[in-house]
Amino acid sequence: MLNSLKKWKQAERAFFDAIRLDQSHTTYSRRSNIEAASFTGLSLCSYYQNNLEQAITYTNSGLDAFVDEGERIQYKYVLLQNKAMFLEKMGRPVEALKVIQNAWEYLPEIEQVEVVLGFYWLRAELLRRIKDYDTALQIAKEGLEKARLTHENARKFDLWIVTGSTYMAMKRWPEAESCFEVALKMEEKFPNREIVSTAYTRLGILYLQQERWEEAKDSIQRAIQIGEESNDILRLVYALTTMGYYHKHRKDYHEAIKHYKQAAELAQKHQLKNKEYIALFELTQCLETVDEEEFLAALRNMYKIQKELYQREGIEIDELE
Repeated sequence: MLNSLKKWKQAERAFFDAIRLDQSHTTYSRRSNIEAASFTGLSLCSYYQNNLEQAITYTNSGLDAFVDEGERIQYKYVLLQNKAMFLEKMGRPVEALKVIQNAWEYLPEIEQVEVVLGFYWLRAELLRRIKDYDTALQIAKEGLEKARLTHENARKFDLWIVTGSTYMAMKRWPEAESCFEVALKMEEKFPNREIVSTAYTRLGILYLQQERWEEAKDSIQRAIQIGEESNDILRLVYALTTMGYYHKHRKDYHEAIKHYKQAAELAQKHQLKNKEYIALFELTQCLETVDEEEFLAALRNMYKIQKELYQREGIEIDELE
């Protein structure tokens, strides 16, 4: 498949051709859900090219085109899962969780084990993000139990990472470290190694919180290396911001500023507003007593992003109370 070969433009042309052919045929053809399937492929092309806004647009188009009484019913669940995943990665966990909760009733209808486990992972991750740690652990463990006898290694990996991350948020360090170690034992199973970048970043954060400085630096540097090699911008920005955090806590502000700037520039280039805002916020703390001109410039950029996010959410004046 062209998509899996990362020949993105060729893949996109093929998907658009499929949509045009489907739209030019009969009503029966629309029941094939080829259009919805093609928009699924287009959304993934955009996602793997680090264009989340376009990925969301294609996903919504796929959901709009989907015929419930038609064929290829599994694409409905893939589209819903992808929409939640893209929203989560854009820093919109509440919206993403709503999508997952609305789709949860469909789980018994889903034939693909990978998709079922993906729903468990996403729900656990989103619950962790909104600090409902007990429920996040419950959902993650249910997912791991369902994954126990399968060969879906990527989803097992994700579930171990969210379990470890939840334990870390609860300051249950030994359990968190054990989960990350189990996950990283699976590292060689993944030919596309970008998936392990997040594991190394979160393990680095765990070491940071325990002041295990050298282990933290090694782990985060490994995450940066994998992110650079795979051109996975989301994971790379996360790792770079974490390395900035490491240097800030070591009071090496020059290195911290360098990593925060790199993270912010990448996030800006790829329209990752929430990630850019976080990197700039951390950057201002380093610049405040070092360079007033750059400090003010970073503050202006933060204000600009905040204004854009405010306008995107469409907040009305009567909601400000």
